[in-house]
Amino acid sequence: LIQKKIAFYHIDFINSLCEKNKIDCKFIVIPAPNFLFKEVKEIWKNIFRFNYYPEFGPSTITSSLTSKYKNVYYPQGVLKYSDYIKADNHLTGQGNNKLANFTYEKFR
Repeated sequence: LIQKKIAFYHIDFINSLCEKNKIDCKFIVIPAPNFLFKEVKEIWKNIFRFNYYPEFGPSTITSSLTSKYKNVYYPQGVLKYSDYIKADNHLTGQGNNKLANFTYEKFR
């Protein structure tokens, strides 16, 4: 609930600036691998001590953001485990290319 309140505040603020300046702003949520792949859930729980999240797919906060805002997008089914650097939250070059292609196709 606290995270949602903070996220909503910031997106509302950015959206107000975009509207004021007549900019069509879009937000793409880059999913963390621990929300997508079984292979990485234990790594995140044991090594990084993050809370275990049993579901796969968008987190609760991501689902809230995509439901509340028409300009927040989630790349469902776009990325694979091999698109992330192992035991890291960052995308590989291949993952970045997939995300760029998703963005280009979505908004061209």
